[in-house]
Amino acid sequence: MIAVDLDTGMRSVLVDSSTPVEGSNGFHSPFGITIDPQNNRIILLDNWKKTVNAADLTTGSRTQLASASGDNSFFISGTSSIVYDSKHNRALVVEKYRDAIIAVDLTTGARVIFSQ
Repeated sequence: MIAVDLDTGMRSVLVDSSTPVEGSNGFHSPFGITIDPQNNRIILLDNWKKTVNAADLTTGSRTQLASASGDNSFFISGTSSIVYDSKHNRALVVEKYRDAIIAVDLTTGARVIFSQ
């Protein structure tokens, strides 16, 4: 991922294959991105791993916020968009093949159908 300074146009690598990974939290096929300014991170989907992940905006260190397994593992294919809901500390994820919006708790990783 590349960060672009909107004032100068300067680009810098935020996350790439050399960025530190916590455990097995690397990305494979990132889609959709949103910013969580309160925690100085970006939140994104990994369409291949079917996970929700974060990357620290300062260090680029990556963590997994919601895995593909566990209770209510709704993600199949076609997750493409994500929005951060700071009031409820959750991500709202579009699941196009299910015609649904999935709410993902960013503390526990729990997922529920928010709208279908």
